[in-house]
This record gives sequence, structure tokens and C-alpha cells, in this order.
Amino acid sequence: MEIPSLSFLSSWSAAREKEVHPVFLHAITLLIPVNIYIIGDWMGTGIQWALLRYQETYLGRNVISIFTDSGYILQGTFHGRTALSTGVWILGAILLIIGLLIALFQDREKLRRIRGYSLISGSLLFLLSIVIQYGVLFHGPAGIVIPIGIPALLVMGLILLRPPRIEPVSGKKGPLLSRRAKEILLLFLVCFLAYNTISFMRMSGDTTPAQIIPFSLLKYRELSCDWVFSDVNNPSNLYAFVNIQGHYYSYFPIVTPILVTPLYLIPYILISVEGIPLNITLIASLARFAAAIVAATGVAIVYLNARVLLSKTSAFLTTITYAFGTATWAISSQALWQQGMIELLLALLIFTIIRNEAGEAGWHIIALGILSGLLVMARPPDAVLLIPVLLYILWYHRHTTHLYVIPGILSAFPFLLYNFLVFGSPLGGYEKTAALMGISTAIPIRFLGYLIAPNMGFFIFSPVLIFGLAGYLRSGDIRNPRLQEILALYGPTLILSLVVYSFYADWVGGAAYGPRYLTGFLPVYILYVGLFLDHVLRDLKGWKKLTVRTAFVLLLLLSVGIQIIGAFYYPFVTDVGMDERRVWDPGDLLILRSYRDGADQIDALRVGSMPPLPPFFTIDLHSGRIYPVLGEISPGGEVMLTGRNLSLPHG
Repeated sequence: MEIPSLSFLSSWSAAREKEVHPVFLHAITLLIPVNIYIIGDWMGTGIQWALLRYQETYLGRNVISIFTDSGYILQGTFHGRTALSTGVWILGAILLIIGLLIALFQDREKLRRIRGYSLISGSLLFLLSIVIQYGVLFHGPAGIVIPIGIPALLVMGLILLRPPRIEPVSGKKGPLLSRRAKEILLLFLVCFLAYNTISFMRMSGDTTPAQIIPFSLLKYRELSCDWVFSDVNNPSNLYAFVNIQGHYYSYFPIVTPILVTPLYLIPYILISVEGIPLNITLIASLARFAAAIVAATGVAIVYLNARVLLSKTSAFLTTITYAFGTATWAISSQALWQQGMIELLLALLIFTIIRNEAGEAGWHIIALGILSGLLVMARPPDAVLLIPVLLYILWYHRHTTHLYVIPGILSAFPFLLYNFLVFGSPLGGYEKTAALMGISTAIPIRFLGYLIAPNMGFFIFSPVLIFGLAGYLRSGDIRNPRLQEILALYGPTLILSLVVYSFYADWVGGAAYGPRYLTGFLPVYILYVGLFLDHVLRDLKGWKKLTVRTAFVLLLLLSVGIQIIGAFYYPFVTDVGMDERRVWDPGDLLILRSYRDGADQIDALRVGSMPPLPPFFTIDLHSGRIYPVLGEISPGGEVMLTGRNLSLPHG
């Protein structure tokens, strides 16, 4: 059944089959080695790409980006011919990046020649930079250089200057990337950069095993964490591990570290090739990098879901609210919490149901089963979030239930096996957690605490989410009746999830900035906020519309501000402990305390890249200036930063 509101999914899938070589062409230009060089009289050797260079000298191994080189010029470290040569090189790299951006965000074929000129001009600037530094014979006091990649870059540029082949109308190819694909890519990149911007690295003991397991898999091909106690540091958070016959295993579910391990592959190769010793700071930085990717991917999926159910304006505002006005920023993107993966899995479940409604297919049901199995094993208490999915399968796909159940069992089986082998229980470490559940007269208080407690409340740390309550009543505005039912069912399901957590004696959940336990269901709840926005923009008129829009904007700005405090100020808070008394104490507000403790300590914000590579740049909060980070791999193998180093406390 083809549904009008879902029609873009068909066109989006078709767009992926169209011509994509321009982006690949320009991306390759950034990966082609431009030259290899010898420094002086064999003082060192190196290889240079458009955006970075790798060199080995008597001082050690270095990876130096153009951001680092620009910093050397600005600070006077480079001067004379070296400064001029480096500046010309940076201009060439900028032209190559411009060509890539044009290929990515413009569909018009007439810009093909502009892309060609940018590539040729950048290549010629590279050549000029080499001549300035080494001479016209590529040999001089500075050393020897062989421009191995420049001929290839020039040929690729000349190809773009040739007139494009004219095809019949019937064979006309579509745009390089659909507009929606560009929006998703840009949204992902913006969120990743924001999420990977760091003031101070502070990780919870709960996330320690998730940081370590990917390295255990890649380095030792095992799930135990024994090596970390001897090779890195002895973590003070031993509660996060269990000792089984002399081996240390994660007390918490291992789905998240298993799923993010592919993100560690390239960093691990760089670390291994360069011989960089693993230390707790590098491990934590990579975990932050992986968490940022998981959270940013979840934002992109939420946007896709919102574009089906909402108008374009409402979908955009909804996604921005989700990305920067909720705990997705202050919690999920900051470390490898289980909630971050739950958010991504739940967003993918909704997306898969939407895709299935656009065109039913057996593989959609299989995907739902796989995602469901992973979600249950990633965080068992959040299994209640699968109730609407299960009912969807039973109501509308009963004849293909096996396509859901079997993949679900298969995706969960490795983790069930781990739980049985390590803990002797299908719940794993949650066997002890489940023992903390029970009937208590405090359940109503805990329930309210999750919503409105000064230091825990869902609507305190994200006030803008209050509009979701009214938005739930607009579920009937969705044109697809099945999707209507799914969103309507999630209302009582989310309440049930609150009730489940209210049964825990340890409902506060230790040290966290806000209601961490409730973060997992945000990808669904945020759609209720979007439905309310749709109603306001479509149905309200005059002063009512102006009043509600103003209230929404103000609460959104307040929510974003609170999340900024959580992302950048909370890591400096001196007393992270939280108990039932402090949760309700209005005289000891965590938000204000975090801001107060952090305001006097934040010197700069570091915009991270992919460890072990140096960060992109640093924002000096005192002067307001932006500096390229002078980062390089020291002889000892650590990534060193000039200025204030970001440290990682234990505990």
C-alpha cells in the first residue's frame, strides 16, 4: 500500500541508485597522497595528503593537520619561506574542500566546470607550495620531494572541464543526492561536532566497561577486561566489573560496546601502526567519539521519522529540540551510556515501521526482530518499549510472525549466552538489579520525582517537553491509521516505563545530570512535541498562535541552555552524589551548582576529531577567539595538546 505521506521514502531509496561519482571523486582527492618528502639531509621522511601529513624524524612520529600548520603560522613558529609555502598549501586544500562541498550540496550540472577549476587550482597551489619550499627541481636545502599525487589531481580536474555527456531524456540521471539526504548529512555533521566538543572529560564508572570492551575485542579477541588492570590503570570503579574465575567481565550489558566496536577499527589501526600506548585518557576520548556518532545518528533517524509524520518546519524544529534541548546532548552523547544505544534502536524501530507502511516487505519484519532482540539485551528494563511493536506484528503481520521472532532470538542469543556463562542468568548483571524492585508506598513519589523533582525532573531539565503532553492528544492527526495506533499505544507504554523504574529502590540512579533512566524513550516522546507544533502552525491563528509560538521558543531556549550546562559545566561539578533527599532539595539545584562550579574552571572548548588524531580546533572562552589546536603525536606516542590539557579523573 502506497501512502501519500510516505511517498518520499520511495524516491529517497531510488535516489541512492542514481549517479554518485562526483562526491566520490572529490572525496578521493582528499585521500590521494600528494607527495612524499625527505627533510633536509635525511633528518626525517614523510608523506603528505591535502589535509594532513605524517612524518618520522629523530624526534618521533607526528601526524600534523592543516589546522596545526595554520596555528604554527599564526603563532610565528613558521616564518619566511616555510610560512609562505604552508599558507599556499592551505589555500589549495581549501579549494579542494570547496569542490567537495559544491559536489555535495549542488545539483546543477553547470557547476561541474567550477568544481574542475577548483580542483585544478588547488593542485597548482600544491605544486607552487612545493616549489617555494624545495625549488623548481624539487630538491634543495629543505630536502627532497616527489609530487606523486599532483598529476592524478590535475587529470581529475581536466576530466571535469570536459563537456558532460548528453543523455536522452528517458535516461536522464537524477540529482547527486536528494535534498533530504543533504539535510540529513548536514544535520549529522553539525550534531557530531557539537556532541564531540569537550570542556572537561569526566566519565562515569557505569560506562567504564563499554569503553574497554572494544579494545578487548580488537586487541585480544576476547570479552574479558583483564588487560586494562595491568596495561592501563587500575580503575577505582571496580563495581562495574565482576570477577569470574580470575577474569574481569562487565557487570553491565555488552550490547553497546559490541555495536560500537566497528567505529574503533580505524582508530585502532592508527594506534597500532603508530605504536601509541593505550592510556585511560585515550580510551575515554574514543568512547566519547563513538557516543557522539551514536547520538548524531539517532538525531538523523529522528528527523527522517519526523519528516514523514510532520510538516517540514515542524520536523526541523522537533529534531532541533531533540538534538539540543533534551538529555540526548547532556547524557547520551557524552559517554557510552546504555540509554544512547536505546535511543538509536528505538528510533530505528519507528523508522522501520514507517518504511514497512510505505511498502510492506519481509525484510522490514526481519529488521524489526533484530532491533527488538538487541534492545532487550541492551537494557532489559526498557523492554517495555517494545509493546507497541509486538502488537503491530500481532495485529497486522501475524502470518509473518516467524520473520520477527526468529531474527529477534538470533540477535539476542549471543548476549543471552554471555549472561548465562558469566552470571548464570539470562538477565546478566540485572539479576541483582531486579532484586531491588518491589512494592513500596514511595512509588508515587518516585513517579512524580522523575517528572518534576528539582534535581531529577524530566520537565525540569527539558521544560520544552511539556508540549508533548498536548501533542499526544493530536496523535489522530497522523494520516496513516496504523502509525496513529503506534503513536497512541506509546503513550501508556511510556507511562508503564516510568512505573517500572519507580519500582526500583535505587530509582535515583546515582550521579547523573537529570533523569538518565528516561532518556531512552525520547525518540518517541519527541514526536508528540512535533504533533503539537504541527497543530499550532496549521490550526492556530492570530494572538493564540503568536503566544504559543513565543512560549515554545522561550522554553526551547531554556532547555538548550540547561543542556549546555550539562554538557560543558556539569563535568566540573565538585559533588556529583545524588540521593532521594537531594533529588527534592530546591535549595541545592544541580543545574545552578553545575554552572557555578564550572564557570570558574572552563578555559576553553575543544572540538574533537577522531582520536588519536588531534582535535580540529579550540575555542578560547576568555578571549572568544578560535585557535587551531597544535596537536601532534609525541615521541612517547601520546596525543599532546599545547595549552590546557583535558584530564580524566577516576571515579
